[in-house]
Order: sequence, then C-alpha cells, then structure tokens
Amino acid sequence: MTKMNWKMLLGIALLSMITFTFTACGDDDDDDNQPANTNGAGDGTFQGAKRVFGENLPKAYGCLENGKDYKRFTMTYDANGFVTKVHGERYGSDGYQKDWLLSYSGSTCTIAYYKKGEFKYNVVVTFGGNGYMAEAKQPDSETLSCAYDGDYLTSITVSEPGDEDEKLNFAWQGGNIVQGGWQGSTLTSISYSSTPNVGCVMEYDDGLNIDMDDWNLFYYMGMLGKGTTHLPQANTKQKSSTNYTTGTNQWTLDGKGRAVKLIATKKRVENSYESTETKEYYWEW
Repeated sequence: MTKMNWKMLLGIALLSMITFTFTACGDDDDDDNQPANTNGAGDGTFQGAKRVFGENLPKAYGCLENGKDYKRFTMTYDANGFVTKVHGERYGSDGYQKDWLLSYSGSTCTIAYYKKGEFKYNVVVTFGGNGYMAEAKQPDSETLSCAYDGDYLTSITVSEPGDEDEKLNFAWQGGNIVQGGWQGSTLTSISYSSTPNVGCVMEYDDGLNIDMDDWNLFYYMGMLGKGTTHLPQANTKQKSSTNYTTGTNQWTLDGKGRAVKLIATKKRVENSYESTETKEYYWEW
C-alpha cells in the first residue's frame, strides 16, 4: 500500500449521534455524490467526539486475530466529550502497551505518542473550516490532507517530500460509502444491510475492505467526520474473474441497537489459489 510511517496510529471504528433512539449516524437524504472538498485549514472549531458519537461514547474497542492475539484500546474523555487519552494494549504473541495523549489549542490538536511509557513523537492535527481534521503532520514531514463533503470524509491525500502524492478516495451515496480505495488501484464496492448504524462503528480495513492504514484512530477521536447510515453487509474487490476478494459481515447488537461484535470473513481468490480469513471486532459501551 502506501509507504508512510503511520503504523503507530491504530484502530477500527465506532459510534453515533444518538442515545436511545435508532437513528443512524449518516443522513439518509444525502444523495450528493459530488464532494464539496471543504478542506481549508485553520479557521475551524473542533467540537469533540460527541459531534460524531453523541452520548454513545465508546469505553473501549478491540480486535481478535488468529483466535489468540487481542488488541484493546481504552478511551478517556473530558466533560465535553473530547478524547484526552487512548491506551492501547496487545495481548498474545506480540504484546505491547501504547498511549496517545491529546492536548487541544485553538484550531490544532497535538497527539503525543508513547510506547512502553517512553515518549516517541508528536502528531500535530489542524482543523479545517468544517471543524474536522484538515491536516495531520508527523516529525518526518509526512502530511495527511483530508477533504469532505459536508460531514463525510471523501479523501485522504498523503504527501511526502520527494515522492508523488498518494490519495485514498471514498464515494458516498445515501449516507453510506459505496466505493473506496487508493487512486490507481482496484476499488472496493460495498453493499449494506437495512440495519441502522446506531453505534456509528467504522471498521474500514475488514468491515469495508478499504485499506485505511491505521488512521481510523482519528475517527475514534471524532476528527474524520461521521459514519455510515447503515451497517455494511458485504464487499467486493474485483481485479479480474480469477483475481478478486469478497467479504461478508456478521453483526451482534446490544439492547440499544449498537454494534458490540463484528465477525468479518474475507475470501481471496488468486488464479487457482483460494484462502479465507476471519477477524472478530468488539466494542464496549
């Protein structure tokens, strides 16, 4: 995929604008597929995670891989619903402890990254005119630039000195991402169930089969706009009749209609070779 050094920012995805109703995150009336690209930086007011998730702020989320390696991320918020800390732990064959500490000042947020208690570096986020992340910069001068159509993320552009820009695109219809992928590569098409996405969960890599790298941590922080209106049901990434990937999702909901578990099954076919991979994702409310 890309050659960026963003592997310290991890995640999967989450939550909604509502509390006890079954209204989903997206807007069913938003059928505009032409992005407005409102990505001007510097004059936006960030409103915190509650803008995206309402009162359904997640306590923690995680992923089970290979039936044994478990990742868990615990969220800490202030009284206004701003994320102030994310604590990450991995249990299993490759254990670790990581922390991201967030401090806000005007139109910027500084995310300090720690591994095993040792400070590593800062990521500086600048908010645009719509109050979402317009830009994120790492110490190596690598930059992410985001564009939106209203509340919906339509692209992430990766810029690095001396290299060509790389761009990840998202196409929305009726409040759902119907297609996405990296420019110049095979795109993924996504279909949806009729189940409202009450929890606003957004599992890009496996739930949508869109390679989001590890940037969906920004989504948990309320920085990347709103989630899909419905829960994704299946996806297809077709390079040819003998080279393709299909995915199916099985969801478990709690009594309020929020996702608490996702079993994502991915089938890969490459000529005569066929393989199946299953991952489980969890959300704690």
